[in-house]
Amino acid sequence: MRSSPWRTVSFQWQTWLVLIIAFVLLGLVPYVVHYLMTAFTNPPPPVTFKVAAVCFGLLTNILLIKCLYSYLGSRYRQAEQSSFTVRARGLEEDRTRRGPWDQSEAASAAAGHASSAASPSQVEERKVDVVKSGCLSFF
Repeated sequence: MRSSPWRTVSFQWQTWLVLIIAFVLLGLVPYVVHYLMTAFTNPPPPVTFKVAAVCFGLLTNILLIKCLYSYLGSRYRQAEQSSFTVRARGLEEDRTRRGPWDQSEAASAAAGHASSAASPSQVEERKVDVVKSGCLSFF
């Protein structure tokens, strides 16, 4: 039986710990901003200080939300990968159901053509070409 990735994520204690901490911080930031704006009375802080406090609060909340979103997304992807299973086909299924690729290989073998397997040196050349093209695509 395959379970939902969200269910897997929600049953992990680390996820709940991060959620609780994030929500506590999200609630604490407005309090800190309010405290910064009202704590200093003699002399009162300049307007720029109050604007800086509000900007601090907004940026902190945005950063917390983005970090929480990123964390939950990565946990979801991990759960999604762990819930994905690969099942091998049985021997009887292999014999009874042959795909088009199996038929083309059988036809080429019957015609006397060589196998499509590459030699180790050709494989190494392909790897070098792929790495060079991948590295050069960044520049």
